[in-house]
Formats: sequence, C-alpha cells, structure tokens
Amino acid sequence: MKKSVQQNQTQTCTTCPRNCKISRQIQTGFCNEFDTIRISKIIKNFQWEEPCITGTKGTLAIFFSGCNLCCDYCQNYEISRGGVGQTYTIDEFCKLIEENQYCHSSIDLVTPTHFSKQLAMCFEKFKPSIPVVWNTNSYETEENISLVSKFVDVFLADFKYSNDQLGQQFSKCNDYFSKALPAIKLMCKLKPDILNGEFMNQGVVLRHLV
Repeated sequence: MKKSVQQNQTQTCTTCPRNCKISRQIQTGFCNEFDTIRISKIIKNFQWEEPCITGTKGTLAIFFSGCNLCCDYCQNYEISRGGVGQTYTIDEFCKLIEENQYCHSSIDLVTPTHFSKQLAMCFEKFKPSIPVVWNTNSYETEENISLVSKFVDVFLADFKYSNDQLGQQFSKCNDYFSKALPAIKLMCKLKPDILNGEFMNQGVVLRHLV
C-alpha cells in the first residue's frame, strides 16, 4: 500500500504554479498536454527574436504544444490550446538538437515549462555546443527554474502583469505576479549576463508584452 502511494506521488504534476497534481501519463493538466514531449512547430534559422539571441545564423525555434496560461490575446492559440503537434521521445528530441546545432546561433525553447522534467532528461543525455534559450511566460516555480538552469544558458522571460488581478482578468491565472517576480529574480541570480559582443552566451532578457 505504501509503495502504491509513493508511485502516485511521483506521477502527480507540480511542474508549474498551477500545481495540478494529476498524473499526466493518463490525463492532461491545465496545459492541455500529457507527459510526452509534443512540438507544434519548428522554425530553422528563425530571426524574429532579440538580436542577442538570433546572432548571425538565427535561432532554432522549437514551439511546444500547450501552455500553462490561457491569455485572451494569445497570438499562438492553435499551438497553446488547440491540441496540435507531433510527439517526441527523449532520444528523438536529442537527435533533433544534435542534427541542427551547427546551423544555428542558439536553440530557442518556446513555452517549454510544462515539459521541463522531460527536457532535463534530454539535456542530460546531450549538451549542445550553442546556447539554450528558455523562452518562458515566467509563470514558473523557483524549484523549476533551479532545475532547468542546469541546462539553460539564457532566460528569455516575459513579464506580463504587475499585479495578480490583471493576470486573473486576462490569463485565467490568479497569482501570476506573485509567482513570476521571484522566478525572474532567481533567473537573474543563477544566470548573470555573459556577452560575446552583442551576442548573449548567458544571461536574462526580460520582455514586457504590450
């Protein structure tokens, strides 16, 4: 009986502040995703990020399916809530990174939070030779930031709201500011800026969406 309880605890998802506490092996969380990596879109040599991320070759932009927010103004609604995408095993994702690393300046993981544990397993197996960018809405736990900082070089972080009320109104999230602020502070502590000219090898880029 004790063993069964322990197994259930390890399966429950507490990756983001939603704290769904459900087994994503058998059902989706608020993010609308199971626990297998799913990618909705891959854009090679993507130039539409900050120049310190794209560099001269562009970034390998990997858009993950699902999202732990539900923003009224989402520009990628089919990706975030539409349930589209292709699933990848750990080995398949490692192969994707390995085959494309030399053609790009960085690897841009777009809205990856809900797959953090799976991605940590991937980057334990293979560490690319170019910076890994964590492109996040910043609705993160400090525990998760500590986890992903082991393989992430640059945090590309949105800071959407300056109070929790706005987060509830526009993103169905009643504690966005309360969670995002300490998460961003920890990003800055763990990854101080290291620049190579105008290119960022390590650091934090903070964006406010208008």
